Amino acid sequence: GADLGAFLSGPGQILARPEVLARLPDTGARLVAAADAAPDLAVTDIGVAQRLLGRPGQIDRLILSGDQPLGRPPLEAVVPGLILTAAQEGADLARLTDSFHLNLTAFGLLSFAVGLFIVHGAIGLAFEQRRAMVRTLRALGVPLRRLIALMALELAVLALVAGLIGVALGYLMAAALMPDVAATLRGLYGAEVSGQLALRPSWWLSGLAIAMGGTAVAAGGALWSLARTPLLGAV
Repeated sequence: GADLGAFLSGPGQILARPEVLARLPDTGARLVAAADAAPDLAVTDIGVAQRLLGRPGQIDRLILSGDQPLGRPPLEAVVPGLILTAAQEGADLARLTDSFHLNLTAFGLLSFAVGLFIVHGAIGLAFEQRRAMVRTLRALGVPLRRLIALMALELAVLALVAGLIGVALGYLMAAALMPDVAATLRGLYGAEVSGQLALRPSWWLSGLAIAMGGTAVAAGGALWSLARTPLLGAV
């Protein structure tokens, strides 16, 4: 929506976010605040940019249009020292970021699998230590279904509490590491990622669902073994 004539003529204009404009020195150009501009990026005419950087007559990079006239002079004749390179396609950037996300997902699934074995061993050990108590309760007339339901409810409460603690700690760790991850993505792939982490209810629900589902999978074998426990064991 900027005035192209004013942008290219006269003292020129500089389009950027307000916090970026505040850091620029005075060049006589008109400052135009653009809230939708990219972070840490200022757009202006090449003449204003040369004055702003203190590099009159010097060009670092040119973006060439795909449609060029037949009689255009060679690039080395226009700006000596520049090298013609093909533009990076958006699909390449998308594939790179997808691979980065795939690595994070793989590490998350690996952590989940390791935690699943740990929880399975802990639940199995706890049920083995309480096997005598289970036999006593069964001998006193406690129905097997009620006993299994109570133990499943106990596991569900423990999994819910542990899931809430885990999601809260995960959010704190992610919020602390997010600026470094954003800087890595920006440096490696040129992708602009916000350094702030947004809190979404779906993340909490998915984290709790993973905790509850993992506990159910880990406790399935122990509950099945509990259901087959005889009333009287060997003396």
